[in-house]
Amino acid sequence: MEFPPFPKLKTYRNKKFLDWVKSKPCLACGSVGVDPHHMATGGTGLKCSDLFCIPLCRKCHTLVEDGFWQLLELRYAFTESVAWRRVAEQMQEWFLKKGGENDGG
Repeated sequence: MEFPPFPKLKTYRNKKFLDWVKSKPCLACGSVGVDPHHMATGGTGLKCSDLFCIPLCRKCHTLVEDGFWQLLELRYAFTESVAWRRVAEQMQEWFLKKGGENDGG
């Protein structure tokens, strides 16, 4: 028995959401002027959804990208679990704000 091929998955993109994340202070150090940092990958060949972003300044973003979470944890008590909690809070805030009208991306 042959099964049909899996459909190609599309990664969720939303420029309005990313702009909203950029308006927030850095989650680690609190400075302004942030880059959205994607917390996860979407799997082989897929990019992570924009919903899994946190606001990080350029300095903290570089540390995270280079694998130095420990430095941020020592300096600011910022851990991956704090970051994932913020991802969940942002999704809730974004989709509940104005009855979900922000989802236009």
